[in-house]
Amino acid sequence: MNSPSTTWNLAGSPPLTTEVTRPGVQVPYLFAYAALTLLLMGNLLQVEADPDLWGHLQFGLMHLETGMLAEVDPYSYTAQGHAWTNHEWLTEWSFAVCYRAAGAAGLMVLRGILLVTTVAALGIVVRRRDPTPAALLGMGIVVVTILSGMFRVRPQMFTYALMAVLILICDSYCGRRRKILWWVPLMIVVWTNLHAGFVAGLCIFGVYWLALMVRAWRASDRRHSLELTATMVLACASTLVNPYVFDYWKYVVFAVRMPRPEILEWQPITAHNLILQGLYASLVLIPLLIWFRAGRK
Repeated sequence: MNSPSTTWNLAGSPPLTTEVTRPGVQVPYLFAYAALTLLLMGNLLQVEADPDLWGHLQFGLMHLETGMLAEVDPYSYTAQGHAWTNHEWLTEWSFAVCYRAAGAAGLMVLRGILLVTTVAALGIVVRRRDPTPAALLGMGIVVVTILSGMFRVRPQMFTYALMAVLILICDSYCGRRRKILWWVPLMIVVWTNLHAGFVAGLCIFGVYWLALMVRAWRASDRRHSLELTATMVLACASTLVNPYVFDYWKYVVFAVRMPRPEILEWQPITAHNLILQGLYASLVLIPLLIWFRAGRK
């Protein structure tokens, strides 16, 4: 016998009651989960070292040995003696801790934890949309394969994982769970000291925040609006909780504007191959298609 389950939407509207799928229909989902788990386990063993890993690791080991951050880069030969804003100091410290504990295997374990966290968070968000087993398997294969290739041992790993968790937190927000957004400022504090990708995280959170504020205004919910405003203010202020305070932002602005023609990730989309351009286009077109079809129902 089926029993009803309750699902809350992002805006905190009244719950929608859906029927739980009968046990017999769950077999395709179990197959999809098993296939994706095996694919993920296989990718956990395929670890590629980023060219910058050895520098990150050495800086982290120096931090462990001295107990303080280096004010200048001791290995630089083009900017000797200049002040150094090491925006990835916490990542490098974590690399050093893992390497001291278990060598290269420790770094592999750290990567594995972050990769599994990323896939799990995104998987929960997708599963809440109740996709078909075929759609779940297809999306999972693409996501796991692409993410695994990008998950080299480098600071960006933390940004991928924290971005996925941020999306999960925002997606979990509802009228009965408003307090969950208070985790965002705390997460931004850690993220800021791990990698400058926190800027992208603030942008994503800003999109969710704006949608929630509009709905709160329409509902004339003043208390809700004040809570959301306080959350955004704290999230922005959290970026100043770092060893460099305001100078950190000066570095971020400089780094974003600095040309990097030798790095593919910093090149415009038009400079990538047709396969990647098609992937980027699908990231825009598929959500628009889903939104259009949902609006017609």
